[in-house]
Amino acid sequence: MPSPAEPDPVSDLIVQVYPRLLGLARNKLPQPLRGQLDPEDVVVSAIKSGFDRYRDRFPTDAEAVWRLFATIVRHKIVDKGREAGAAKRDVGRTVPLAADSAPGAQPVEEPPVPDFVIRESLDALLARVPPTHREILILRVVEGLTADATGQKLDLSRDQVNRRYKEAIETLREALGRTA
Repeated sequence: MPSPAEPDPVSDLIVQVYPRLLGLARNKLPQPLRGQLDPEDVVVSAIKSGFDRYRDRFPTDAEAVWRLFATIVRHKIVDKGREAGAAKRDVGRTVPLAADSAPGAQPVEEPPVPDFVIRESLDALLARVPPTHREILILRVVEGLTADATGQKLDLSRDQVNRRYKEAIETLREALGRTA
């Protein structure tokens, strides 16, 4: 740990990206949640979560730190929207701030989601699908096989493949909080 006289590189990175993260939180916070959530609280929570979760593989450059925390900020906003009963509304849409509601607020470019975050999210979703259904899902979606080809590969009828595929998709939809 750096001594008080030495600069802390991680703290310096956070100081660099904090204003951008705050702008992102302000721009992404849906109108129904603006009276209930403080964008600064969302950013602070995202930073704490990022440190807790990625402590062993924390990025070392400002752009990677920005992408990581921006992704977490977006997830926090969606989660808070669901908690506030806003799941029936589209909390993922961008609602621009009114010019008079946040003086000096600038539009913030949304960064791409880091690959490892996407992989972790997909792994968590796929873990909810039973193994036999997961295998069919991967063969159909990732490998692009037809129901007949998947059935031949797994020694199943086309009807069994289609039924399990449909059940796997329904499981994923439920995990995402959506219905058919």
